[in-house]
Amino acid sequence: MVRVAKSVARWLHQQVQRAMRIAVWLGEGNAVWALIGIVTLWIIYRQSWSNCLEPQIRLIATLLQSYGIWTVYQGIRERHNLFAKPNMLVRLVAYFQRFPLRKRHVVLAAGSATFELRCSGRAIVKAAPDASVSDRLLRLESNFDSLFSEVGEIASRLEDASKSAEQRFTAEADARKHDVEVLAQRLEAATAGGLHIDLLGVSCVFMGTAASGLAPELAAWFGDAGCQPIPFASIISLGFR
Repeated sequence: MVRVAKSVARWLHQQVQRAMRIAVWLGEGNAVWALIGIVTLWIIYRQSWSNCLEPQIRLIATLLQSYGIWTVYQGIRERHNLFAKPNMLVRLVAYFQRFPLRKRHVVLAAGSATFELRCSGRAIVKAAPDASVSDRLLRLESNFDSLFSEVGEIASRLEDASKSAEQRFTAEADARKHDVEVLAQRLEAATAGGLHIDLLGVSCVFMGTAASGLAPELAAWFGDAGCQPIPFASIISLGFR
């Protein structure tokens, strides 16, 4: 029973992952799918809009123009969000807040500074003037041991500081490399990332404008020049019979 439950859970997990990949794939081409949806809906419901071809052509022309403007707006919005710039509402509020005659609250800031002075020193123990040779040798040996220990401690500190500085430099270099890569990706996305979507939108605006202006000629070319349009309410009533 436990094995069956694990198998079902694994299968569900695989299906969820597959659905997520499909959703991401569909989201990458949302502009194309939106255009296909608009054209499909026009093909299905154009007879409900009008019985003549000329109003139907004007309808698809208006939809294409609206779609093209939407794609251009999305491209501008993505570039705007890419560099974390404030939106128009925030800019408008900030503009009115900078009104010259507006009263402003002046805030006085006070600060304090603390200075720390560190001093270090070393003492050398000397033998007395009347000390024997053995005492002097003992003093010299003690001072030499102290000096050797101090030099070893300084060398250890220098080695630790060198390793710490090297680690900081490496981390800083990696961070700067990552920032450069992110900046390059942002510049690429801002300059050439959505050019295909912008070109698609501009093409739709051009086709919509051309179709709207040439709607009578296109209707005549397709043999629908003498059509008498039925009022929209009459078309709806005919569709429900």
